[in-house]
Amino acid sequence: MSGKFDTNPTVTICENCVNPPNTCGCDSPEFIPVPLDEAHRMLSEIQAFEARQEGETMERYSKHAPTGLDPAGAFLDDRQDWYVVPVIQTRDSGPLDTSNFDNATEMLGGEGDDVEVHRFGHWGPGWYEIIIVRPDTPAAAAASKIESALEDYPVLNEEDFCQREHDEATETWGFYSIADRVGLCQEAGVSVFAARHDYYPHDDQGRVECLLLGN
Repeated sequence: MSGKFDTNPTVTICENCVNPPNTCGCDSPEFIPVPLDEAHRMLSEIQAFEARQEGETMERYSKHAPTGLDPAGAFLDDRQDWYVVPVIQTRDSGPLDTSNFDNATEMLGGEGDDVEVHRFGHWGPGWYEIIIVRPDTPAAAAASKIESALEDYPVLNEEDFCQREHDEATETWGFYSIADRVGLCQEAGVSVFAARHDYYPHDDQGRVECLLLGN
């Protein structure tokens, strides 16, 4: 079927420590393949837990690494004590990550002396971006609130997230040929005549949108 291809690479990690085989120290490791963005999410959760154990709720940049295959605290020698806001976006990010990243940036008041957005090249997704904030500032307090909000619910702005999902599904629908649209409608159990329209059909279960988003 035509349309966008999934460019999120897969990495092999230990299910217990989230490290790759060459750095895993587990006695009985179980290695699993996971998408790179999911590996990063798992690693971030472990790093956040370790930070809480040390009395901090947010990760310091000195301990930040995009995956277990990357060194921590790379490239920003003078920002090692800054906090990393728990959002990230990459070249391959979907609506959830981009929505959370943009809304977090807005909630922090945008970039400034105490808030920085950094983009790094990466062997997996091509590039990734993070937000860091200066300790002991209003921005750090705002970042802590963002972290707490995401622990309670993974979406910072539901309306914005839903709109981005709709926009991406509409864009993907536009990439499809009539034949591909017909096949998708059949799979979703909706009328194939909807394939003639420039907009995708909105069935009650949201099945068409889920298929367009690859869910």
